[in-house]
Amino acid sequence: MASRPTDQDSNGDFKGKPLQTLRVWYTKPGTDIMTYIWSQSLGDAVWEAIRLEDTRPTEDSRVPNGLPKNSILVDLAVVEEKKDRVISHFVQVTLPLSDVSLVSLVSDSQVRERQLLLRYYAVHTRYMQQYIRRGVEGQLHALVLQWYNDRFNDMVKDEREAVMQD
Repeated sequence: MASRPTDQDSNGDFKGKPLQTLRVWYTKPGTDIMTYIWSQSLGDAVWEAIRLEDTRPTEDSRVPNGLPKNSILVDLAVVEEKKDRVISHFVQVTLPLSDVSLVSLVSDSQVRERQLLLRYYAVHTRYMQQYIRRGVEGQLHALVLQWYNDRFNDMVKDEREAVMQD
């Protein structure tokens, strides 16, 4: 396994840039995402992975052509300097992180505002579940904790802006 940087300043904070979020299509949903990441020697580049959905309907037309129909969306916490290496193993989503239109829901709504809020809620819930699981396991490195805090703040801001536009 590749090791992760441990350079810390006198306060115990990680020396370096914050982790960057990369939304990708994961084409091997039967395999644990972190197991796949480590098997591809990306453990030093990807510090966290959040599955935004468990499964995707096979008839979902939002999956880009050329990808397996069971591909799912995953958010990755990536070391910025190693982003290109990570992208070479995944298909990057080009929409901004605030756009949750690709997130698949088990039950959807015909009302656009409700649909949008359900998708934001689903993404936020996935992040919270992983955050809690990692905290209980004692696996929250300071850099990953900062990434979660930044993502939660961004999600709340994005949700408010989306509601205000509709």
